[in-house]
Amino acid sequence: MSHPTPDVPDVLPEDTALVLPPCPAVLAGLFEAVQRDHDLREVSSLIAADPAICGSVLRTANSVAEAGHTSLRDPLQAVTKLGVRRVLGIACAIAAPGAFPLPPQVAERFWRLSRTTAEAARQVARRIPGPAEEDAYLYGLFRDCGIPLLMLNYPDYEQTVQDAVAENMPSTKLEYFRYGTHHAMVGGLITRHWKMPAELVLSIRHQHDATLFGDNTGSVAPEIRTLAALGFFASSAARNALGEIEDPEWVWCGRQAAAYLGFQPKEAVELVWDVAEAVREVMGRQHLPE
Repeated sequence: MSHPTPDVPDVLPEDTALVLPPCPAVLAGLFEAVQRDHDLREVSSLIAADPAICGSVLRTANSVAEAGHTSLRDPLQAVTKLGVRRVLGIACAIAAPGAFPLPPQVAERFWRLSRTTAEAARQVARRIPGPAEEDAYLYGLFRDCGIPLLMLNYPDYEQTVQDAVAENMPSTKLEYFRYGTHHAMVGGLITRHWKMPAELVLSIRHQHDATLFGDNTGSVAPEIRTLAALGFFASSAARNALGEIEDPEWVWCGRQAAAYLGFQPKEAVELVWDVAEAVREVMGRQHLPE
């Protein structure tokens, strides 16, 4: 990157009870493989050891195969067909939820929205210059991963979010006041702890910074700002696709994110609708990874 990037704090506040969850073993192996010169056989061996991930990778590879193509049954062939980063996204969508032992109903709702946001982020990346589709997918999947850890440790967390809406303030502001941290900070720590790429970690950590899309942010690399801006479009589109209420953060940051990406307000709304429709089409053709 051509710009220095701000650091993520090394530790959680001293008085917190939060403990960062360990990275699932299969993801730890995949992140390590991706960040060095990954060997396709190594990646295929890692996913072959997990039946749920392997099955999903094979199904996805076969769904994108040309008509009349022989059905793929070998993980190595599937990895070759999809590419390592696409496989990594599939693996993360399946394995990451297990690191956060939320009640089943809560977990299903949270990760359904996260998977849908990830697909929406991929769709936004196809429509703007800059981020690779699979990097955008991972960002969309993990941008709110600090939330389940806060929910597990603070029984009043959902009430805090509702209170923030009622008080007409960003949830991160009230979270920090009550807990000494907020979900973007915690998400940055989790993803760094899991040894994800630095650009992804910093985009998650700084996504809600009040001045991120202003003129005096020379210390923040453009790649980080673009991923963060993309995330607001993806979140809004995902909620639209699922028939949920608008993300309150769109009110606070959506207009600034749109301006940063060069969209007028009307164009931004049209992009959200376009992406939401594309996500609904994907959901109609296939199930997003369970």
